[in-house]
Amino acid sequence: MCEPIKSADSVTLWRLFYSQVLQAGESIPECFLAYRTWGSPDLPAILYPTWYSGDIVADNGWLIDVKHAGLNPDKYFIIVPAYFGNSQSSSPSNSKLGKKFPHTSVYDNARAQHELITKELKISHLFAVLGWSMGAAMTFQWATAYPDFMDRAIPFCGAARTAHHNITFLRSLIMALELDPKFKDGDYTVAEQPMGGKAVFAAIYSIMGFSGSFYRQELFKELGYATRDEFLDGFWTPLFAHKDALNLRHMLRTWIAADITCTPGQPWSHDPKNGRSSTEDYKLALASIKTSTLVVPCRTDMYFPPEDSEFEVAHIPKGSLYVMESIWGHFAGGPGLNPVDVKDLDEVIGRHFAQ
Repeated sequence: MCEPIKSADSVTLWRLFYSQVLQAGESIPECFLAYRTWGSPDLPAILYPTWYSGDIVADNGWLIDVKHAGLNPDKYFIIVPAYFGNSQSSSPSNSKLGKKFPHTSVYDNARAQHELITKELKISHLFAVLGWSMGAAMTFQWATAYPDFMDRAIPFCGAARTAHHNITFLRSLIMALELDPKFKDGDYTVAEQPMGGKAVFAAIYSIMGFSGSFYRQELFKELGYATRDEFLDGFWTPLFAHKDALNLRHMLRTWIAADITCTPGQPWSHDPKNGRSSTEDYKLALASIKTSTLVVPCRTDMYFPPEDSEFEVAHIPKGSLYVMESIWGHFAGGPGLNPVDVKDLDEVIGRHFAQ
């Protein structure tokens, strides 16, 4: 195995050397995972995956702090691996395959992360797995695919299966990218990114990311924006402007397909080629989760409403629910914009860790 490569921000690139192909039947040549760790390897290990297009350090590091009750690197060895497609792990933008980069499922990502944890980091058991948004989907996937591997799971502001309403939103984002003439069916150059499509993408995202009450109370002013339009132009548009369009599309497709019933080798396993899984199989997949699982939605999250979380908890044998009473919508769960929500989330994580 080649030596891992470390970057200036301590992110490590680890090449995968397994022969199994992806669930879609293809493979990624010279495949690698990016990850970073906090804390000592001698401490109980926690897996904290990234979220949609999120950067390992800039977008996950906010919840890691020696003053926190939860992700405290003085108490835990915290591992943050990046999703395929986020630009740090293997992605369309850093692969010779470009637009032909194959589809990767949440399970494909979990399996690669399991290789990293067991073969590279030599860890045989995790104290916990937790994550926000697509990181929550990964948490559910780990708890389903490797039910005996962790003691606790805390998915926050996410789901074990992407809901129909969420999928309609995600498809509109793909359309925004693809309908920009500069997208050129994915054949654009680095210097000619489809910026118009990404601006529309950001405007659509702005509708769902925060709640109606957030906008009604003009809480964007707490983030330094005097008006709604300044918020769109100063927060949302730059959030995606620097990100590669093929990467964004790739991860949207992963998000759309997120479904724990697609875990192979189980009586309830579902082949995604056959459409959406049945509710009965979904219930059985949730029931297979053995670990103590705390599901944490936000009351006003339009992607992942508490009703969906209540359904999940009702079918997880050791499942429990904590609802964040915030009007910051999906962004109550990250990436650390509202100190009140950060404190609430950290405290509930800490309580679950202490049990």
